[in-house]
Amino acid sequence: MHNIESDQLRVSITENGAELKSVIHQQNGVEYMWSGDPAFWAKTSPVLFPIVGTLKENAFHYQGKKYSLTRHGFARDQVFRVVAQQLDTITFGIDSTGETLTNYPFPFRFQIRYAVVNDELAVTYGVHNTSLDTMPFSVGGHPAFKLPLVEGTAYDDYQLVFEKEETAPRWPISKDGLIEKQPLPFLSGSRVLPLSKELFKSDAVVLKHLASRWCKLRSDKTDHGLEFTFGNFPFLGLWAAGKSTLLNALMQEKLAIVSPKVQTTRHRIKGILSTADYQIIFSDTPGIIDPKYRLHEKMMHAVRSALEDADLALLLVDINEDWSEADAVFSSLRLKVPSVVVVNKIDKAPKEKLEEATAFFKDKKYTKELAFTSALSKTGIDKLLASILSYLPEGEAFYAEDEISDLPTKFFVAEMIREKIYTLFEDEIPYQTTVVVNEFKQKSTLIKIRAEIIVQRESQKAIILGQNGKMIKQIGTAARQEIEKFLEQKVFLELFVKVRPNWRENELYLKEYGY
Repeated sequence: MHNIESDQLRVSITENGAELKSVIHQQNGVEYMWSGDPAFWAKTSPVLFPIVGTLKENAFHYQGKKYSLTRHGFARDQVFRVVAQQLDTITFGIDSTGETLTNYPFPFRFQIRYAVVNDELAVTYGVHNTSLDTMPFSVGGHPAFKLPLVEGTAYDDYQLVFEKEETAPRWPISKDGLIEKQPLPFLSGSRVLPLSKELFKSDAVVLKHLASRWCKLRSDKTDHGLEFTFGNFPFLGLWAAGKSTLLNALMQEKLAIVSPKVQTTRHRIKGILSTADYQIIFSDTPGIIDPKYRLHEKMMHAVRSALEDADLALLLVDINEDWSEADAVFSSLRLKVPSVVVVNKIDKAPKEKLEEATAFFKDKKYTKELAFTSALSKTGIDKLLASILSYLPEGEAFYAEDEISDLPTKFFVAEMIREKIYTLFEDEIPYQTTVVVNEFKQKSTLIKIRAEIIVQRESQKAIILGQNGKMIKQIGTAARQEIEKFLEQKVFLELFVKVRPNWRENELYLKEYGY
């Protein structure tokens, strides 16, 4: 990591992608940059070169030859050298190589200069064509700013204020990542754009040829903000990372895989929800069962350990299930902490069904409170969250405010692959398989992931592979697409199937596979 500073700003940049990682105000300690949390988006300010955005089918043709070039180009994945550095400036550079020429057949020299003066940071891009041929390219910045900037403010408290009044349409992005031909009405004679998560639900807001050359990120609730100058760049893109089980709805992030099949969750998954006012640590555990295998015993241990250190239990029941079975399980827990019975999937339930559930659960010994939700439509989630907060003790935060789980990225990658097995296969196959990520490597233009699907029998291996590899290709394609969304990077995913007889009873295998 390399640092430059002025009397007001301290700036940190890494050689990996020449990426801006931190901008801290020296007087008040405010950090302006996004943390780079991989559960949402692992980058902070990637450099986009030699393209910005996506090419059709990630390819282009030049002089009769087809070349592949992934979204936003390869510069963000290159290791830059330091060309020059002083206390307040630093310049990074890369040159074309044999590897880059296979994807982008143009010799170049690319440099990025960062300079701080007082409370300003200037970023300058230098693109040099080192051949006599015409070199098509685009270049751009993708800085991610922390929002809310300071405690006591919320996301929706902020707005963008443009230099001039703007009348500009919004250019939608297709499912393939391409800019559509027909724009949609957006700004109409306004300088102010209020920010909300809803604004970005259909991807980035792309604006073209604005009259303004700068905009300000500000809030009426704080003096802290920033001004962003984009000069003569023809496009301005605004984007925010988006964030379903009950845990996913409460966290506003998919941490636990989802399947209509029972016993999908096998691990204790901690979700950490932090705001300026509180931090809640949710533990999503396997459903409670009578153990038949050592794997089940491990799963039930995860349940017990979650209950031992909990301040509150959420007892989740499907409104369409047999309530007497849930009652028997809940009664057997002998809870030492308060519990809220959460009746889920109420979106299609008639009022009479809700009244019956209330009458059944309200006087049970374990019922401190009763809540009704639909995790899918998020009905009742805000009310449930308020109830949860009323039972929690005051204390110091256990985790940093930008952490959302204590589990590594590899765990979530493996779970995404396992989720596709639950989606594509029936009978015993999902329950007798597990997934192990053996390789997770950052390459120059992508992340290489090698994973093994573990089964118990050769016949199961044949089913997973499918005729001529059809099924494993389906698993790989579906999983890769979700992993790429999760990591916000191109992924090369290799899947292998291994037979490990009776792995669910083997202590060594269970330990190796993370149980």
